[in-house]
Amino acid sequence: MNPYYLQLAWQNIRRTPWLVALVVLAVGVGIGASMTTWSLLRAMTRDPIAQKSDVLFAPRLDTHGPAHPATGPSRSRPGKPSAQLSYPDAVALRDGGGAVRQAIMYGTTYVVSTTVPVPRSRRVSARATEADFFAMFDVPKAAGRYWSRQEDRDGSRVVVIAAPVALDLFGSIDAAIGREILVAGRTFEVIGVTREWMPRPRFYDLGIFAYTGSAYGTADSLFLPLDAALELIETTPGGDHDCFRATENEGRGARKRSEWLGSECRWTHLWVELPTRAEVQRYRSFLEGYASAQKASGRFDWQPATGLYSVREWLVAFHAVPDEYRIVTVLAFSFLVLCLVNAIGLLAANFRRRAGELSLRRALGAARGNLFAQCLTEVGLIGLMGAALGLGLTALGMALQRRLLSPELAALTSAPAGLVLVAVLLAVVGTLLAGMVPAWVASAGRTVRHEGRPAGIRAGNILVVVQVAVTVAILSNGLLLAVQKLEAARRPTGVDEDALLMITVSWPRELADIRARIDQDMAALNEIPGVQLASPGGVPMLPNFAGGLGGAGPEGPFVTIGAVKSADERAVDAWGIRMVEGRWFHREEIGVGGVADGGEPSGVIVVTKAVADGIYPDGVAAGKPFHFSNIDMRLTIVGVVENFLGMYSDSGGSTVFLPAIPVYGNNATYVLRADPRHLEQVGELAVAKLREIDPQRAVGGSDVPLGVDERHSGVVPFHVVRRQLTHGDRSLARTLVGTCALLLLVTALGIIGVTINRVIQRRHDIGIRRAVGARRTDILAGIQAENLKIVGAGVLLGIVLALALNQWLVRRFEMLLLDPAMLASGAVIVVLLAQAAALWPAVHAARFPPATASRAA
Repeated sequence: MNPYYLQLAWQNIRRTPWLVALVVLAVGVGIGASMTTWSLLRAMTRDPIAQKSDVLFAPRLDTHGPAHPATGPSRSRPGKPSAQLSYPDAVALRDGGGAVRQAIMYGTTYVVSTTVPVPRSRRVSARATEADFFAMFDVPKAAGRYWSRQEDRDGSRVVVIAAPVALDLFGSIDAAIGREILVAGRTFEVIGVTREWMPRPRFYDLGIFAYTGSAYGTADSLFLPLDAALELIETTPGGDHDCFRATENEGRGARKRSEWLGSECRWTHLWVELPTRAEVQRYRSFLEGYASAQKASGRFDWQPATGLYSVREWLVAFHAVPDEYRIVTVLAFSFLVLCLVNAIGLLAANFRRRAGELSLRRALGAARGNLFAQCLTEVGLIGLMGAALGLGLTALGMALQRRLLSPELAALTSAPAGLVLVAVLLAVVGTLLAGMVPAWVASAGRTVRHEGRPAGIRAGNILVVVQVAVTVAILSNGLLLAVQKLEAARRPTGVDEDALLMITVSWPRELADIRARIDQDMAALNEIPGVQLASPGGVPMLPNFAGGLGGAGPEGPFVTIGAVKSADERAVDAWGIRMVEGRWFHREEIGVGGVADGGEPSGVIVVTKAVADGIYPDGVAAGKPFHFSNIDMRLTIVGVVENFLGMYSDSGGSTVFLPAIPVYGNNATYVLRADPRHLEQVGELAVAKLREIDPQRAVGGSDVPLGVDERHSGVVPFHVVRRQLTHGDRSLARTLVGTCALLLLVTALGIIGVTINRVIQRRHDIGIRRAVGARRTDILAGIQAENLKIVGAGVLLGIVLALALNQWLVRRFEMLLLDPAMLASGAVIVVLLAQAAALWPAVHAARFPPATASRAA
């Protein structure tokens, strides 16, 4: 680079600091916003096992068919391969596929305990799997060994634990090897310890619900052989499962070990290692043949869709990255494009201020190419300054992300060297591209007066139209998504949020006398000073199982059920929800576990008003029948509650309640209602009482928290649970609002730059108008009126772009349709901002003295 050009560039930058600062700000803000969002998306979409992702595959098939309702944030969709497999399908594919390595697996939780060196118990996230799991996924080993295929076949009671569990239970990693622990009340030998290992995302088991916590949250802390784990199942395997087809075929879900191993319930995963393309093709043919054979046998009346997904294909197909994060990144890079468009106008204004100097240099013999190179040198230097600002704003943005995002996503925010290089190159190259046209025009060396007046002004006007159009499109869709997320985060739950405590309890194994145990706990908890009422009611916003379709009868009309909650006779008062019709459950109607979890139906159901109004629009639902679309069971609605948010993602509050104590395997969640001022004291007393009654069970305080991805000490106020569940939406809404604010700022800067450019070109004309009697207000009004026309054209184009962008987002990311009110709001905001931005250059132009015209002449 020519040192002389650098010297001139620096001198010129110092001569017009404010205009240069506006360009640097526009470029820096664009780089900061785009790099901040892109860095998170890049971390979320990176290959979690890059060294082997091209040889690892997940075989899947659609066992539910087109009748399966797509409710809630499920990763499975009708007519597509399912995220999980039934156990019989997993075994058949493993035994018939002939893969080099393969492993069936499922996730669950256990209470593990030891009496040596001191009695300790904790609830852990566990992975039941097969020996090939460790070699397939390159699980790092800290000590000991992994079990063999022979131990798989023998069902050996051996376990591999994670380093944190070894340190907690035994004090050191080496001390854990060879020791015995109790898992679900059975003795297992610790044969190995893994180093810290948490692929992000946890690709081998994303969970059936599209929550970021399930894909990026808690790591597995205990591994045990599949057959040994199956022996521990009594009523439920304890992990994610979907029994839609099982209840459709048999009228209920699986209730015991033999039924889980033979039913249509989907609850397992299968991964295979296929090193060559020929093996991949052979396995794909085998999978399609298996699906066809199942149809031919009469199991299905449709041709099941199949899929053999590589790791990267799997992450895309089953939405490891929530769509809203992709939307924000798209909007952020659109924002960067707008920033560079604004830079064109600002650079044009900057060069036009020096038109006389450049014209003089041309007259003295300077070649146009030399002037162009000198102008581009100045633009490149401005780009470097913008890159420096952009990197600073990126660092600030990442710091804000760590504070605003949920813990599992905050851990992903980082600034690798590659990101710094991309930011610098993007800033410099983007600024150079933006500055080429202004630099080429300026290098012609024409004076302001003799420059093609219409062409120069026309180019600036086109820039404003483009800026305004892009701003309206991004602003409208960005605000729509922000409002959507804020409404979701603020959705009322229907319970007395400030007065509720949640306590998770886990027994070492499933108990035959679970109801008596819970009644004993309830009696003890209700005697604690300050406790108004205790119930094993579970957590609002976290369903016992996802809903489906419900109606007045087998033929409908049906409404979508967002969540199904099991509840006992005390839950209505413990939660603090209001009955609007009929009654709540009686004690004699209460079972254990619920319909989907193995309980016997008592024939009654309570629904929310949203469900009742959807099925019986006449306003009377109590005493009338209710029918699940996939369960052959006659139920009678005995009561209607005003509102209850049974699942966070359920926007309609469409929850139904079944009379059962919500025990999930060996786990239960107690709800305590108390004075909000004394929650902490009540919680301490409650945890101590529960541990006194049964020292062998775990009471909170584990690496598997209460449906949220943050550790707790045993008791969690419900408002904390709500804050954690809504954290992602609130953070995303704040990010979008902040991005929209920056978008408006950059648009304003661009309009200021273009208006200044327009005023400079018309300085001679404005001086003549002032000389012949035009008042300052006339000049001001004329510039504002002209700006309004240009902005109006941009708004009209922006409305078209906003609608087109929204349609693309709806098709690509299932975003909501753009509301006309939101579109109108975005347009009005941009118009007002544009007029305010043009005011300062207009006021400056109105102060031009009449002598300006004669001097210019």
